[in-house]
Amino acid sequence: MLKSSRRWFLINTLPILAVVAVSIEVHAGGHRPGGSIVAWGGQVVGPDRSDQFAAVAAGGSHNLAIKLDGSVVAWGNNEFGQTQVPAPNAHFVDIAAGNLHSVGLKADSSIAAWGRSDLTNVPAPNSSFVAVAAGGSHSLGLKSDGSIVAWGSNLSGQTDPPTPNTGFVAIAAGDFHGLGLKSDDSIVAWGSNAYGQSNVPALNTDFVAVAAGRWHSLGLKTDGSIVGWGCRRPPFRGQCTVAEPNTGFVAIAAGTDHSLGLKADGSIVAWGYNCCGQTSVPEPNTGFAGIAAGEYHSVGLKADGSIVAWGDNSYGQTNIPTPNARFLAIAAGSNRSVAIRASCASHDDCDDGSFCNGSEVCADGTCVDGQRPCDDADGLGCTHLDATESCEEGENGPICDWCRSVVIDDCDTAVPDQRTEDGRTMNQVVADCDGRTVSHGRFVECVAAAARIWRNDNLIMGRDYARIVSCAARQPPTTHRPDPNKLDP
Repeated sequence: MLKSSRRWFLINTLPILAVVAVSIEVHAGGHRPGGSIVAWGGQVVGPDRSDQFAAVAAGGSHNLAIKLDGSVVAWGNNEFGQTQVPAPNAHFVDIAAGNLHSVGLKADSSIAAWGRSDLTNVPAPNSSFVAVAAGGSHSLGLKSDGSIVAWGSNLSGQTDPPTPNTGFVAIAAGDFHGLGLKSDDSIVAWGSNAYGQSNVPALNTDFVAVAAGRWHSLGLKTDGSIVGWGCRRPPFRGQCTVAEPNTGFVAIAAGTDHSLGLKADGSIVAWGYNCCGQTSVPEPNTGFAGIAAGEYHSVGLKADGSIVAWGDNSYGQTNIPTPNARFLAIAAGSNRSVAIRASCASHDDCDDGSFCNGSEVCADGTCVDGQRPCDDADGLGCTHLDATESCEEGENGPICDWCRSVVIDDCDTAVPDQRTEDGRTMNQVVADCDGRTVSHGRFVECVAAAARIWRNDNLIMGRDYARIVSCAARQPPTTHRPDPNKLDP
């Protein structure tokens, strides 16, 4: 999991099931992304069908979703109260779901936990937290001072982070173990080591992200390679053996016995246990921007807003509901998939299932160029009410205008005060790459190449590099359309 200096709604799932590389920011003011919950497989019926959701999480047998107003909605198995959000149900900025418990990070940096009583006692002082993770029967909280707090079951030492407990920037929780990424780009692991999942391999450096499966661990390096460990004894299912060529990866996800890696070119590589086809990525294997690993199934979010799912379908967890379009985020649980779909108030839904971006509108079922008048400076009348459009003053009054500045600014914010040798900020690098590339994959590669120079020159840390690449991967893909006048680097 990656850490950001800003408040992000990360698409968290039970780490033994999935780690997803898609994130959505909810802005304090202005236009905000949001959508409705779509779920398929087990535990699919949620109590709220509005279009105001910003993030989802899938636990062992329950689901969580966070709304734009900061409240949390939970549904599914409630045997231990894991879907009973405690009052006041407000001001949540992050969520994570375990097997029998749930955790939520609040805007005041405190953590709320609910579910089985012995798993929900957050140690005092309950303050200064910046991230949360939920394992099978334990939880982790990352504090602003770089320390990790853990609580819940400690049968395998999973709530005893080793000393020195300092300098951490990201966390992940497996079934019975924990992972922490440090500011020096090394990884610390603790808890159960029955399969070697807590033995970080030699050359423990240059990591930018971590993911925890049930019995194995993954680390993503700055050079785009993936390291896996935790396959020391049977069952040997290959979840630690990364498929070659082991390069070009920008995101990782760990399932029960299989692993996923997202490449900068938009393809997905899967390896490990393939009992149900969960490592057999369907063709065409292109255009992906996010990944999630369930127990025996996998889910990929494409840059065009569609979803592909494969593997075990005994509960219908790979049967994506129609229309398969406008999706913003994904999560994978043990026997289900959950996603957020942008409402028609956020994107024009055309007859071909696509959604319009840029200065386009949906006219007669087709995306065409054009700008629409809006009623006022608040954007009333604009159909793209997320970070892709704003109401601007035009020559003849206010118009709805395509604007990627909010998204691009995310890259600048991730690494403030850094410039390339020729004086460009990351904002400018992104804009330049957008103007030169003809595909989303090449766009991500272009941005990553510039950020990698900063990383190699020690101008930024590994986690900052990961933020930039992740930011580029989230850029709207429709801005990268084949254009003979563009030069591909």
